[in-house]
Amino acid sequence: MGIKVSIIIPVFNGAENLRSCLAKLKEVITREVQIVIVDDGSIDASFIVASEFARNFENVTLHRIVGNKGAGNARNVGLELSVGTYIYFLDCDDTVCGDFLSGLESVSLNKADLILAPIQKSSSEIINESFLNFLGQLVKTEREDLLAAIVQFEAWPIQCWGLFIRREFLIFNQIRFEPIRIGEDLVFMTFVFLKFQTFATVSDPVYVHTRRPGSLGKSFSTQDIDSWFLGFVSLARLAEHYSINSPEGDLLANRLTLSFSYFLIAFILSGSTSKKEFLQRMVDNRDIFFLSKLAYIDLTKNLDPDAIMAVLLNGSLLAIKKSVGDIGQGQNYLYCYDRLSLGIYLSLKSLNFKIDGIIDDNLDLLTPNQELDILTVSPETLKGQVLSDSTIIVCHDLQKVFLAKEKYFKEYIDCGLRFIKLTSKDFAGEIPIQSFFS
Repeated sequence: MGIKVSIIIPVFNGAENLRSCLAKLKEVITREVQIVIVDDGSIDASFIVASEFARNFENVTLHRIVGNKGAGNARNVGLELSVGTYIYFLDCDDTVCGDFLSGLESVSLNKADLILAPIQKSSSEIINESFLNFLGQLVKTEREDLLAAIVQFEAWPIQCWGLFIRREFLIFNQIRFEPIRIGEDLVFMTFVFLKFQTFATVSDPVYVHTRRPGSLGKSFSTQDIDSWFLGFVSLARLAEHYSINSPEGDLLANRLTLSFSYFLIAFILSGSTSKKEFLQRMVDNRDIFFLSKLAYIDLTKNLDPDAIMAVLLNGSLLAIKKSVGDIGQGQNYLYCYDRLSLGIYLSLKSLNFKIDGIIDDNLDLLTPNQELDILTVSPETLKGQVLSDSTIIVCHDLQKVFLAKEKYFKEYIDCGLRFIKLTSKDFAGEIPIQSFFS
């Protein structure tokens, strides 16, 4: 009996989370499932926890990397050690649920390159429910349909976890994670979506995503600036091989805008020394070319990185002002759900927009955070308060989820709350992404 799925788990200093993850995996592991644990240079008990698990179960492959090199590199190592028909990436602070292989049995016979399944939050909410429902309503499930759905739902899906990806498909197309520490998922999945030919969906949740204090999804580091820019450059180089007026071009334009937004936020939040060092590295590596195309700088002249960034940042500021408008002098909050929205909150503050705090339905994930000077408020806290016309929530979310959020905040809107939509596209401004396409 062959291995149907190789579950790849990168771990770095996550011993307790890994212990919980593996405890759940004990319930689903069979002879048809391979567990590949890659310790990314942990200095805590992660490797000990993984070793104990490996001793008690067959089909467990354990590898230890010397030095921390990032989740993308750890997943690449896991890919090399995998033997299953399908690859399934699992973060060590998440877990799985239900009958892991039951849904896969019904769709894997056609050897689809991708199999999408519902992703459940620890609160039992299905994160990608709207996306999968949309796919389920399609008369056909052709490649172009999935590409169009990804564009329609803005950035979803970005993460590599929660998907079954055929291993031979990855090998044949030489798809690996780029050597960047942050945003590697976005670039990897863009490669996958550009190359896949067939896909399928299953109806039962398999992956359980947990947002924890201090996780990457709830933090934003100014040290990420190089990673976001390198991710953007990788996508820009990809775009040279596609037409802007194609399903693949639409997908790439969407991802380029998103990665550029992350880069801009990281740049805005960086100190003057970090900005100067980053711009110097771009000049040394000649990567300034990619930003100059966005700023319409004459390439026949000397490239001035400060001037280029000034053009891009001014365009972003104008776009934000156009989207947000006059937010008034009342209490202004931004609904926050991930790293990008947290970065937008900090950027708005640094640009002197009057934003008083964050509304987060997982409040404990952001408090206390004195380093970032964030005031967090739960939606329940606002209930019962009289909301004047000047009270506003600036909400960043995926475009197609706005309707759901409007229903969520309907009682506040009925009380006079202004509901403003601010997406990554708004933050990026009207940058000429099309300049990268053939």
